[in-house]
Amino acid sequence: MRRPRTPELLVLAGLVLLLAVAVLALFRGGGREAAPPPAPTTTAPPPPPPGLLATEPSVTPSTPSSAVLRFRTSVPAKASVAYGIDGLPPTLWLGEGAAATDHALELDGTVLTRQYRIELQVAGGGQRASRTLLLAPHALESAPHASVANGAIVLDGRPFFPLMSWAQCADQITKTLGMGINLFLADPCGGVAEQVATLQGRALAAGLGDDTGSGAGVIGFAHPDEPDGLGLNARTLPKPEAAGEGRISFLTFTNHFFSGAAPLPQGRGIYPALAAKADVLGFDLYPLQEWCRPERITDVEAAQRELVTLARGKPTFQWIEAATMKCHAAKDAVTPEVLRTETLLALIGGAHGIGFFPPEWDGNLDGTVTQLTRAIDAVSPALLQPAARASATGGVHVGARTYRGAVYVLAVNPTRTPVTTRIAVHGLDARTLTVLDESRTVRASGGAFTEQLPPLGARLYVAPPSWAND
Repeated sequence: MRRPRTPELLVLAGLVLLLAVAVLALFRGGGREAAPPPAPTTTAPPPPPPGLLATEPSVTPSTPSSAVLRFRTSVPAKASVAYGIDGLPPTLWLGEGAAATDHALELDGTVLTRQYRIELQVAGGGQRASRTLLLAPHALESAPHASVANGAIVLDGRPFFPLMSWAQCADQITKTLGMGINLFLADPCGGVAEQVATLQGRALAAGLGDDTGSGAGVIGFAHPDEPDGLGLNARTLPKPEAAGEGRISFLTFTNHFFSGAAPLPQGRGIYPALAAKADVLGFDLYPLQEWCRPERITDVEAAQRELVTLARGKPTFQWIEAATMKCHAAKDAVTPEVLRTETLLALIGGAHGIGFFPPEWDGNLDGTVTQLTRAIDAVSPALLQPAARASATGGVHVGARTYRGAVYVLAVNPTRTPVTTRIAVHGLDARTLTVLDESRTVRASGGAFTEQLPPLGARLYVAPPSWAND
């Protein structure tokens, strides 16, 4: 037997190993680096659907008493708005009748002197969105175009409810502007020029007689005060030569046009022709401080109704006594309750403007004036509407208005004793009413509700439209 040749066997084994490696490399790509495995395929998720609001809402003033709320939606949608003076609950509502993608809602009643809170609700395409906006007070850059229509002052095409003072100078103007006065008549110190310089477009102004002036916020002029008491008539009433297009005139009568007051020597026949000489008519009565007769406080409403008839469709206003003038007995004092009662009686009687006289108000009434002007501004578009059918028991005087489906009720107890009353308003149904400035509500049933009114109690109630609660 032969011994094996070990070296030759080792060489042979190495050659076999190299051959195996070469064959393996050939099958794996001929010695090149192998390509990485393909990435797994995935489908990108679809982009999220656009929000209902394609643009953020914005609100801008359009006239001294209105603003426009604008926005776009990604699909046709309907919008509704509840708005009011910032710090009060909503007092005005607006709903769109048809779905749209481009929205421009005209918000009436946004008076230039106030800040408003606007609550927007939008629904469409199965989506909903809401926004809260604030509209700040704003200043006018020019004089608005003034006219009258449908028993109201119209500025740049929108109704306006004036809250007025008479014969105030610069320092008084500055003070009462902050208390809610938005129209200043007859500055005896510096005239229209001083009014314009003091107000800087933050409120409206009108000069006296020939002082027609010009500037931001000037809307017209006032005729001489109480021309009937001065012995003037339609023929002798002076007319400014430069009244101008887009200006309106104001005229204040004494109380002698009223059937409950004694006539002047020239008789009541002078009033229709005098009334024809002005665009806006007012009067002063002052049952406590002119007549010293507090028991005749309801003549404020009765005389207002007669002036509305005399005006034949023109806007009317009334001056409310706001200081001690002639009558100094305690029974004749103009208290906050008296001021509030007289103001709401004038509104019930159809006044489409309220003024406070004399130029210097009693200091204890400042807070009441401020509260009254805010409440009136809060519901001013409604106050310019025709009266709705309403009644009250217990000798309470009541008035009602409707606007865009909402119901507004004014109630006054003109007596010096408390009264429990049942107030009924056509169309009120079973709604809940907010008592403005009292932070409480009352519930109506069958179109009526019961309230207890204190002596000289005067309240303003607001019920939203039925659709606002849907």
